[in-house]
Amino acid sequence: MTKLCVSKPVFLLAGVCFFSYLFTQSVWAQTPCGNIIEIEDGEEVASPIDDCDLPFGPINTNESLEVSFNDTHIEDGGVYPLAGTTGSLDVQGAIPFSFGTLYKHRDADYIAVSYLGEATTLTTGTYSFYLIEEELILTKTFSEK
Repeated sequence: MTKLCVSKPVFLLAGVCFFSYLFTQSVWAQTPCGNIIEIEDGEEVASPIDDCDLPFGPINTNESLEVSFNDTHIEDGGVYPLAGTTGSLDVQGAIPFSFGTLYKHRDADYIAVSYLGEATTLTTGTYSFYLIEEELILTKTFSEK
């Protein structure tokens, strides 16, 4: 009968390799839909996007709301020459205490750059604005050329 001899260092090495693999898969795994990135205390906090078509969840659209950046009316899918412009987003028709966030697209990620009524300077790129009243009611995606 042949005996198989395996020393403890082999088991230890196998264990280290296995746990290293699991660690790298969880830490560096990219979600196919990207992440929603908020800035909290100067740090980026990423939340994976579960649904590529609805990154912020279902939308109960209220078409009567009008979104503008300074005096420029923003339409979904619009392209505007706003690079270098400093201003803030405004929503006409929103109820008080509505919460809106402007996100800039970076690859598959959405990075929060300002909130409703807060001044920001736009740079070239694609942005999405999401407004929440009692539920998500409005989304506008536009590009700065």
